[in-house]
Amino acid sequence: MTKAMEKYSNISTHKRLGYVRGYLALGLVNEATLELEKVEVGDREAIEVRAVRVELHVAAKQWELVLKVAAPLCEVSPENEGAWIAWASALRKLQRVKEAEDVLLKAESFMEPSRQSFTTTLPVTPVCRDSMKRQRNICPRPARWTNALRVSR
Repeated sequence: MTKAMEKYSNISTHKRLGYVRGYLALGLVNEATLELEKVEVGDREAIEVRAVRVELHVAAKQWELVLKVAAPLCEVSPENEGAWIAWASALRKLQRVKEAEDVLLKAESFMEPSRQSFTTTLPVTPVCRDSMKRQRNICPRPARWTNALRVSR
């Protein structure tokens, strides 16, 4: 192994995850995947690594894999909003809208009161939105969450 290769193999997991996110920001999913595979085996189940894996599967539009990674991540890290949104969005992409709504309503119980409105801001269909209004009697629309469950036409 050359010195350059040896130096590259000793990169910290945190720095490697930064590289993965950089590749994803550039739309380079294959490169991001290869970089994520280089994370040390002992770190692969760390919450931060799992969260980046969710981001990777979302970018690759691998909805079944998003479900496999995001759902368990939400169990161990319920404050991770991105995992909840990815899980619900993957369910929506798989046309499992009622399950997506249930995930978001469950997520709400883990959020701080100031952030709890995000589950009511996700217009799925008029029927689903009306259902959520009845349950919560509100329907605000913070910009960040507006498109999380919009049904593609």
